[in-house]
Amino acid sequence: MTFTKSLQEEGLTLEKFRQQMREQFIVEQMRIKNISGEIIISPHKVESYYLGHRDDFKVEDRVKLRTIILNKSADPNVPNAPKLAKESKLAAN
Repeated sequence: MTFTKSLQEEGLTLEKFRQQMREQFIVEQMRIKNISGEIIISPHKVESYYLGHRDDFKVEDRVKLRTIILNKSADPNVPNAPKLAKESKLAAN
């Protein structure tokens, strides 16, 4: 009932909807059969394109910065911040 109502709102009959779905299915199957498996790009064409469009692939210099801040704690049970930083650095290497 909801489906029929939706079709009516779009100005479609059930038969017209079925025909559209059938045509979409046929077109999709033809694309799969005729196009998907036939696309082959040679490495030479890829390299030629790249050499002709090098500026499109350039990446500007970047800087990656990471900072870890260890605050000094008033709690005597918390490890010393500089000592903890050294231990973390040694563990990372």
